[in-house]
Amino acid sequence: MSHNTVIPTPYVHRVMDGNITVTSANRIVYTKKDQKVLASFLHQKIVDMGGPRLPVRCGITKPGDIYLLAGSSKQRDRYAVHVDDRVKLAGHKDGGIQWAMVSLLQQAVISSDAITIPKMSLSDESQSPYRGLMVDLASFWHPIESLYDMVLLCWWYKINNLHLHFTDDKSWTLPNAKYPNLPTPDRHYTARQLQTLNKLAQMHGVTIVPEVDMPGHCLALVSALPEVVGNEQASSSGEAGHDELIHPGMTGKEADSAICPGRESTYEFLGSVISDVCELFPDSPYIHIGADEVNKKPWTSCKHCHEYMKQHSIPDAEELYRHFIVRMNDCVREHGKQTIVWEGFKAEGSIPIPQDVIVMEFENHYELPGPLLDKGYQLINTSWQPLYIVPTASWSAEHILGWNIWRWEHWWDQSQAFPNGIEVPQTKQVIGAQVCSWGMESQAEMDALLPRVAALAERTWHNTRPVSIDDWTACWEQQNTRIKGLFGSLNQDVPKAKPPVIPTKPVMSPSMASLDVIPSPKSISYLPGNITVTADNYITYQTGLRNQALLLQKTIRQLGGPLIKCRDYRPSEGDINIRRSRSQRQDQYDIDVNQYAAISGHPDTGVAWAIASLLQVATITADAVEIPRMKISDGSDHAFRSLMVDLVSTWHPIESLYDYVQLCWWYKVRYLHLHFTDDACWTLPNSRYPELLTPDKHYTERQITELNLYAQQHGVTIIPEVDVPGHSKLLAQTLPRLVGNEESLELSGGDTEGLLHPGLANTTPACTICPGRESTYEFLSEVVDDLCRWFPNSPYIHIGGDEVNKVPWTNCRHCQNYMKQHGLPNVEELYRHFIVRMNELVVKHGKQSIVWEGFKVDGLVEIPRDIIVMEYECYYELPGNLIEAGYQVVNTSWQPNYIVPTKSWPASQILKWHVRRWEHFLEHSLATPNGVDIDKTLPVLGAGMCSWGMEPLAGMQALRSRLPALAQRAWRPSKPVTYKEWEKSWALVDSRLDRLLNVLR
Repeated sequence: MSHNTVIPTPYVHRVMDGNITVTSANRIVYTKKDQKVLASFLHQKIVDMGGPRLPVRCGITKPGDIYLLAGSSKQRDRYAVHVDDRVKLAGHKDGGIQWAMVSLLQQAVISSDAITIPKMSLSDESQSPYRGLMVDLASFWHPIESLYDMVLLCWWYKINNLHLHFTDDKSWTLPNAKYPNLPTPDRHYTARQLQTLNKLAQMHGVTIVPEVDMPGHCLALVSALPEVVGNEQASSSGEAGHDELIHPGMTGKEADSAICPGRESTYEFLGSVISDVCELFPDSPYIHIGADEVNKKPWTSCKHCHEYMKQHSIPDAEELYRHFIVRMNDCVREHGKQTIVWEGFKAEGSIPIPQDVIVMEFENHYELPGPLLDKGYQLINTSWQPLYIVPTASWSAEHILGWNIWRWEHWWDQSQAFPNGIEVPQTKQVIGAQVCSWGMESQAEMDALLPRVAALAERTWHNTRPVSIDDWTACWEQQNTRIKGLFGSLNQDVPKAKPPVIPTKPVMSPSMASLDVIPSPKSISYLPGNITVTADNYITYQTGLRNQALLLQKTIRQLGGPLIKCRDYRPSEGDINIRRSRSQRQDQYDIDVNQYAAISGHPDTGVAWAIASLLQVATITADAVEIPRMKISDGSDHAFRSLMVDLVSTWHPIESLYDYVQLCWWYKVRYLHLHFTDDACWTLPNSRYPELLTPDKHYTERQITELNLYAQQHGVTIIPEVDVPGHSKLLAQTLPRLVGNEESLELSGGDTEGLLHPGLANTTPACTICPGRESTYEFLSEVVDDLCRWFPNSPYIHIGGDEVNKVPWTNCRHCQNYMKQHGLPNVEELYRHFIVRMNELVVKHGKQSIVWEGFKVDGLVEIPRDIIVMEYECYYELPGNLIEAGYQVVNTSWQPNYIVPTKSWPASQILKWHVRRWEHFLEHSLATPNGVDIDKTLPVLGAGMCSWGMEPLAGMQALRSRLPALAQRAWRPSKPVTYKEWEKSWALVDSRLDRLLNVLR
């Protein structure tokens, strides 16, 4: 490799002869304990790029190892890479080491078996301390996952600041607990999402720069809280015109978009917002307060502003604006941070604006960069041309490469940079530059950003170095391919569905075959032609199947079709007939379309699956349903196919649970597993202990009962989970007199060794309830009774059982007495005893217990073999051992079947997986790094997908492609599926869901 492939181009890059090869026999080595996280980060990035799993170790290197040396210095961007007989990466722990990693990955040739790296010596440092990308979240809603990809994009090209424009006229996307009506419905983020995003960015060496735009661009804020921040007109100002107070581009609907700077309540409110933002992004040195394009005209007639200006001797609205900037800057400085604003004030004014305010100069309308620099301000170049990306115009990467950070350009004739641009002398007061993306939809935005962010990175890393466009473009094309592959590892390898437009004419052919249906049937054959079902026809049904007929009728209407009447009668030509199958198998169904459409199956599930398959292949218009003449005979190889949704970490409105039922039904996923309780809240109703219910985050008994009936109509069974005895912090804190542990003695480290799951090292003993009180079992008996009453058709109750912090039991007086009474030698056996007693509570209702993997096969207390185990991380016990011991096992392998805010695996990877395989990426798992496959002779009950901590909209978007992929693998595990074929089918089948889901409306 004789030419540079790193973007931005390093200052020193010496390539030596030969390469080294790193395999799984080598390691990633670090020297200090606090660097293990960085080493694990590099390990995961290599895996995400399709490479081998390298052990992460602390110690001395050997040939072929990768060695991390992360330190602290004033030069955060400085880094070095040296490759000879081993790989050495050096740099600042919060910046340079990340740039060293990414420079290595940009040059490495990565395969599943090895990493090939050219021998070289590379050292570099940026000349611009601020290199930024701004994304507008307020004008066009961005799912949280798209922001993860923005972090990756910044990291890949050493862009150290991701500026998020959270608020504007159109929406307020920040959370606000005090004013819950302020965040725009379905277009805002939760505090947990933003905290997770911030941690992810920090790990990648990227700083989030949050922006709350004020005092202009605040229509969403003024509309929501007029009594707090709104202007109030007293009378006409008595002055004519005031056109000079309005930006030329804002003479229309934005007249009321400015908040009132004459109310103390305005400053109190904004002070609380800035405090919240600082808490969400604690490591950001900056807070952006907007401050541009302010329509100040309303202030000339606002009674609050008039009174305020008198009190503070402020002569006019322009100086009131400057006063506002000063007060907000004071608020930002109280938190130890620095204020950034958009260009909006003149360098000179009666009220001086502090020089520590950084100005993003973008259009050269309010003030030129020269006077601001002369006055001592630091500037960030956000020159509209060529650094703005908007739906109607953007400038090329080549234009950016030919530009420099001391130059401003514009296409608008009212800008002072029109037409020839403005360039200032080179100065360190221009601390960097930023690409700004405004009003862009996510996919189009990413397509536009990929070359332009890379070009900005090149131009700002070395401000004066000339660039060969041809060489740079060839380099960028290589890197662009690599980073697109990385997006797939963080929730963006989701195939894009076609718009939910149903064609007016049917297009069906035998060549489309089984891929028209997901999961694909065992047998499907087409005959020439179609049948047409109109409002003149009927949905006919056998006695007892009226609910299924109504399901079909309702869904056709939701998909834009005609109202087809239902009746209990024999079918005629053009009708749809629903009848019971003779088969006793619940998942079995058949479709036979000739003179009429006949569908049959088990009344509990099979008929619902037949309806879903029929609608997946039908062409629906307002006047008719066109169905191809065909025959389908199908059934699942695995009876257990499930989706688990965490309702605790992120609250889900009841409407979103209906959506999960729809999603399960559409792809024949038989069980919807709802995780109702955990450390954070208790979402189940409880009339006896109302203090247990988390305010505004629990369901009513009526809601649960109605949801269960809705699921039953769709062939979906709800499995309720109460997670005990661990993950019960709220329960233990709320009802300590019933279920709490009580200390009776001091503990030493040796007493607790081996009692804590590696992932629970930072939890408190309060997360675990007491299994030594009879009152614990009495309380849980009532809970199980309620669950069985609310979900009478569910054969299962999930009782949690995993990741239990058993440490508090070793010094709890109740537990110690209980163990003596029952002959239990230690707390591990007490845990097994607890599982047995919980199982007895479930079995007495004629139901079966499910637990998360949490116990070993062998133990003094025998755990009944009728308990089903959801095996997910292969830490406590291997799945093969459980099955051989007689337990039924459901495969909920963390990788690739877990969906979490920071990591998910794409549908393409799920389609390569199978139900006899467990994978994991954490070191403590016995399935790391090579996975665990069990023998084909061992029966696996089925498989499940688990969605943890996901906000409803983001969770649904992640599941839309992943759950059908799981359904495909669990329904027919023996049928190989190519991702390209499957993706085409999925896009057609998925597009119809848009009309069925509440979360999209």
